Amino acid sequence: MTGDIFLFYPSKKWVSLYVAGELGGVVHSSIELSEIVIDDILIDKLLIEANSGWKKVVILPLSTRKGAMYDIYRLRQEYKPAFNLKESVRWALKQVGRPYDFWQILGIKLHKPLGKPNEYICSEFVLKFYRAGGILLCRDKREELVVPPDFARDYQLEKVGEGVV
Repeated sequence: MTGDIFLFYPSKKWVSLYVAGELGGVVHSSIELSEIVIDDILIDKLLIEANSGWKKVVILPLSTRKGAMYDIYRLRQEYKPAFNLKESVRWALKQVGRPYDFWQILGIKLHKPLGKPNEYICSEFVLKFYRAGGILLCRDKREELVVPPDFARDYQLEKVGEGVV
């Protein structure tokens, strides 16, 4: 569903495993933008994310994460009336092509904001997607220091699924 948060677990790459240890399991977050359906059959989902491999904000099919394990989180029903999904999607689409913020990854390790304006890491992008629609997630942390596992702990979100690509 548009607006769902996908939280991805590490692949077997040593960097992902190191990051997973640092973050508590989850290493990446994305937002579902839409589904691709043909003849009532779900073919794929499109995700929008700040992607370190592409070094920018991109829209990618979920199928590009072949073999990846994930959990899906959704805004709880009682918070949906306050959420302007259309505004969040508009904001997100304007960010496509903006740079990935590698400095902020170092900032998270040092517990100090080092990021640049209008550059994003995956969790910061998800946080700002929801903020653009009027929902403040992860209020207990500075936005520059939010990491993917923080979404799983946010009281405004609920786990609605899991899977493997």
